[in-house]
Amino acid sequence: MQINVTAWKSESEIDVQYNGGANAANLTSLQVHIYNINGEIVNQIISVPVIGNIYRFPYNGALYVDSVNVVGTFRDGSQQTVLAVSL
Repeated sequence: MQINVTAWKSESEIDVQYNGGANAANLTSLQVHIYNINGEIVNQIISVPVIGNIYRFPYNGALYVDSVNVVGTFRDGSQQTVLAVSL
């Protein structure tokens, strides 16, 4: 499946943007996994992703993000990693 997702960090949050793609009509949800340097994993679900939306995941205190992994779930029940990025 082909969809486009980007992620970046700012001083106080991780931003994830869903940009659509060839299989956007088949996407039902996105699972966002934020991996921190200290071993903590933050898991969030975007249950109804909207093309062009930026989803913000704020932090309290310091930002120790190592990487972000986003898994898409599609209408046929399949799941696929659609973004894996070190930040």
